[in-house]
Amino acid sequence: VGVSGKEGRQAVNAADFSIAQFRFLERLLVVHGRWDYRRTCKFILYTFWKNAIITMLLFYYTFFSGYSGTCMFTSTVWTSFSMILFWPIIATGLFDRDVTDEQAIRFPALYETGRLGLDLNLSKMIEMLLSAFVHSLVIMTVAVVSVGDLDIGATGSYYSFSFMIFSWVVLTMNYRATFITTTYNWVFVASLGVSFFTYVLFVVLYSDLPSFFPEVYGLAFHVTQRPLFWMGTLAVPLLAMMIDMFKAYLMLEFFPDTRDLILERSVKGGLSGQLRKVKSEILPPTSSPSRSILVPRSHSWQPTPSLSSSFAFSYPEGTKKTNLRSMGSRSHFKRDTSFLDQVERHLGDTSVISSGDDSDAASTASTASVKFNRPSTTPFAQQTMKSVQFVLDWKVVFASSSAIGLLFLCMGLGTLFVSISASQIRILYDGPHEKIKARSSSWAFMGQNMVLPCHAPGECTYSLELPADLEPPIQVYYEVKPFWQNYFSYMSSVVHPQLHGHMAPEEASRRCSKESRWTASGEEIFPCGLIATSVFNDTFEIQDVPIDTESEQMPVWRNFQNPPEYLKKPNISWLYERYPTTTSRELGVQSKRFIAWMLPNFLNRASKPYGVISTPLKKGQIVDLKINSRFPVAASGAWKTVLLTRGTQNYVLAVVLLVSGGLCFCLACAVWSIHLFCARELGSARGRRRSWPRWQRWEEQSQTSSGSESA
Repeated sequence: VGVSGKEGRQAVNAADFSIAQFRFLERLLVVHGRWDYRRTCKFILYTFWKNAIITMLLFYYTFFSGYSGTCMFTSTVWTSFSMILFWPIIATGLFDRDVTDEQAIRFPALYETGRLGLDLNLSKMIEMLLSAFVHSLVIMTVAVVSVGDLDIGATGSYYSFSFMIFSWVVLTMNYRATFITTTYNWVFVASLGVSFFTYVLFVVLYSDLPSFFPEVYGLAFHVTQRPLFWMGTLAVPLLAMMIDMFKAYLMLEFFPDTRDLILERSVKGGLSGQLRKVKSEILPPTSSPSRSILVPRSHSWQPTPSLSSSFAFSYPEGTKKTNLRSMGSRSHFKRDTSFLDQVERHLGDTSVISSGDDSDAASTASTASVKFNRPSTTPFAQQTMKSVQFVLDWKVVFASSSAIGLLFLCMGLGTLFVSISASQIRILYDGPHEKIKARSSSWAFMGQNMVLPCHAPGECTYSLELPADLEPPIQVYYEVKPFWQNYFSYMSSVVHPQLHGHMAPEEASRRCSKESRWTASGEEIFPCGLIATSVFNDTFEIQDVPIDTESEQMPVWRNFQNPPEYLKKPNISWLYERYPTTTSRELGVQSKRFIAWMLPNFLNRASKPYGVISTPLKKGQIVDLKINSRFPVAASGAWKTVLLTRGTQNYVLAVVLLVSGGLCFCLACAVWSIHLFCARELGSARGRRRSWPRWQRWEEQSQTSSGSESA
């Protein structure tokens, strides 16, 4: 920090900051220096927290992707995080302040926050990492349990669920930026709006440009129609908020610091009234404030004839200070520019007198020769915009915990009711031979679960009595578990242009291995790739009950197109030739069963729709189920299951929501108990008589000294 004075400007030229008078150093350090330190610390910790959450989510996902290195998000989504999320934290880093400038100068003990490094140290970094771990665990837990037992709503594909988690992460991180911010003004609110607008704009463009992103075309419209998306949108940030709020309340209640106490007293009105008294009784309008408030005012306050202004360059260049004494001054707390207005008028009058009867041009030239380093006086530039601050007291935490707990209970009960009202029949028919025999004795005919062994390759027919009523439309699903469709090399072998009406030989040669592109006889495989050459080809038939595998009621929302050369180009192994039970010559890649298979699942299983039954099935009805088992799973140790369902069941999600609601009510009870039995007075430290904060001692000393001076 350099001071420009009679000694010259060498110090200013070599400094990072320059001031015109030494007394401005107090405001530069105690006010702006402290504000800047806290803002910078918040920005740094938030940035590390954001990156830690994304990294931990990727780490968790390795357990569900076979440790293959598959990223939870596509590269386009990955690069969009900073573009979407930097707006709110930038507003926090520019305008957030925990105490006003008056409070910062009135209580200089607050400056020890930066001097002692209280906002950015090892303990703060560990606390940040623990917070990131908890929040990432909440996001991943809600994501995994939301999938349910099977992909009933077709939202469990890799791209759909990646979009859902991406949305929840954006919402959680914007909440976090809001939570760590102390002062809310229109700039911060606007930054939140811009962040969400950027997110919506990115999602619309990303999912509506099939030429650039064919794998996610129409994704946003499909996913946002699912109740599961909105339940997670509520559950994830609310769980994170409850964890943060309760932890912050405990720290505020039992370990408050000086800043917390000042903020509490300021919001409840006690401190603001004292500051008004200080300004009206102690600081005379024609005198400057004391040189320092690090000691009681009675030791340092002396009325002086020096001027006090809002800005560093109080006096125009080349003008002597003695010429301006007669105009008086205002307190530097006000940050008004009336003094500079008087300076301009005073110099204008002086110029007119000195020019005598000269022309107006001479007077204008004399006035224009004086340079005014006048700063901007807008509330935005002076950081005096209207703002709101909230104190986290027991009422806020109690009300929030109760309301969020009630919301979780409602969502949990709703999910439980939907699960109970759904009718499902699950049939396990293939898996490891020894394990399926053991499971037959414990799992067979327990409720709606059955074990009907039919190992591949083989064809089996079973007569079974239906354990529940099923009303149409009845969805038929199959599941192979564990099956890593999201394995990196497996998933990245898809040639998307081939699925949208192009032969794409160059793309095929780059993505497809030799075994998945050429047959043993030398024919070119279309479409190529590991997924397209390992299609699930088991079939299911129910006597006198047709299963429509191309029904419009199947939850398959993507569309594929055959190329113009379809069936015309020679030496090509078309899809229907390799998998005649999955598609037909007329359909080709447009088969709904094939489309569903080509959308890789997010987790380590392949859960896909097979068809729709339009005939009602009654409880106790005897039906003959024919299973043609062709898809091999013996080498991988996977299980194959067929599911007949009307509605969806997700008891795990219901339990998680109910437990979360109960936990919120427990937190509310804990807050109420703390308030009843060991509450701390708002604005006062716990155990005040034993450990009296320095800023309170200085406050009483100041009041005592002001009283004696008035006497």
